[in-house]
Amino acid sequence: MKLKKSKALVIGAGGLGCNVSHQLANNGIGLIGIMDGDKIALSNLHRQKNYQEKDIGLKKTSTLIKSIKQNNPFVVLNDYPYFLTQSPSAKVFKEYDVIIDCTDNQEIKYLINDLCVYFKKPFVFGAIQQHEGQVSVFNFNNGPTLRCAFPDVNQLTDISCEQLGTMEIITSTIASMQVVECLNLLLKKRSKLNGNLLHVNVLDHTNTLFKIKKNSTNLSIKLDLNLKNSLISANDFDKALKLEEHQFIDLRKITETPKIRHKNLRRISVDKLKQNMSKKDISNKIIVFCQSGKRSSKAIKILEDLGYENTFQLKGGINSLTKQ
Repeated sequence: MKLKKSKALVIGAGGLGCNVSHQLANNGIGLIGIMDGDKIALSNLHRQKNYQEKDIGLKKTSTLIKSIKQNNPFVVLNDYPYFLTQSPSAKVFKEYDVIIDCTDNQEIKYLINDLCVYFKKPFVFGAIQQHEGQVSVFNFNNGPTLRCAFPDVNQLTDISCEQLGTMEIITSTIASMQVVECLNLLLKKRSKLNGNLLHVNVLDHTNTLFKIKKNSTNLSIKLDLNLKNSLISANDFDKALKLEEHQFIDLRKITETPKIRHKNLRRISVDKLKQNMSKKDISNKIIVFCQSGKRSSKAIKILEDLGYENTFQLKGGINSLTKQ
């Protein structure tokens, strides 16, 4: 029952993410979120075994979720078909008990770390290359974070599995260890890897455990976004316009310019917002905007009162976008 009530967010739906997500579902985790903006490629298939040749070109998250559902129809799965950014995707962190890092991107790993510090969430770290891998648990029970283990960002390789090459055996091995640590956190509220980094070499069968010393000078959060008030910058708004899955609400009058175009954009005035928002859209990620930001602040309050949680507003309105 503890597992059934637990919620785990998997960042990355590649080799690690495929294995981790399936194993979490098979072990009875009740709610699993999967976040990745990538599509399936031929070169992925040897280490991302839940995808098939017929899936090439499809989104990883939706394809992986379909595969998991065939194995466990009772698990609840949240699809986040986009890459992690500081906004608006980061807001979902607060909905989960544990975050699992299944990425191969140095910058994203540090972002996961900083967001977990911000939201006070433990995260299970995983990294692989060729026939070696690493596992650890960060930000748990006042333990060290990723920045304590690797204060210099250049200490982590920025070469992806795609470029460097990775054997499937290390992928499945590290993923299984990540799931074990996830279960330890959820069931026993403890982890032997809290404050330790385990290095695994599958070719020579060696495991090396490194002690991580907590260093308060490396705990500073590098976020430049005030997540509490759901504001997104002009730059993030511009990026979001390039993604199909976001919902946009233009609160301006039809005479106000410039025009913003998106396939999922609706024009609704603030005074008509309440009666025009359907409850069936309650889980959608919605970005509202106006000319200066005043109307969008009112709109956010209305949407939150209606039960919408994934709502965001453009800081400074369209005026900030035109300045950029």
